[in-house]
Amino acid sequence: MLHIIWSIINTILFIYFLYLIMGLILIGKRIFKNRFKKFSILIIVLGCIQILIPHVDDNDKDQNYISINENAFNQKKSVVKNVTLENNFVSDFVLSVKYSSQNNTFVPINGSARMAGVISGHKWKLIGMSISNYTPNEKSTYDVYGILEWHLFGFKIYSQLKRFKGVIE
Repeated sequence: MLHIIWSIINTILFIYFLYLIMGLILIGKRIFKNRFKKFSILIIVLGCIQILIPHVDDNDKDQNYISINENAFNQKKSVVKNVTLENNFVSDFVLSVKYSSQNNTFVPINGSARMAGVISGHKWKLIGMSISNYTPNEKSTYDVYGILEWHLFGFKIYSQLKRFKGVIE
């Protein structure tokens, strides 16, 4: 529930920023009413900073992906397993593991963990994962950990360490 409230706050701030920009363009500084003048100016300044300063992402596409040993195993006999790590009201944490078949044993060769759904104001960074082998009669265990960053209007407010342990069916 906290995730949806955080997303709504971010959306309201963005809409208020657009309202202030359009009002400033159309009717001038009268848009800043005395009662909310300082708050409105703060929102304008923070929004302009977010627009003008380029964001340097650490190659987000590959950030939540871990390769264990792709070249050593047979890629033709592979299986992908997906597991929902955490199911929130509006977003999920999802683990995807690719296994290679080796003598009736499935060995993990790569994995990724990501957030899916409404993720406004949140950013997930995978730190590491540990995944065991499995055979058709046994289950595989996983241990995934990373950092969930909480952003407000584009600025990082809080970093939360998250760890998920469980069994892959």
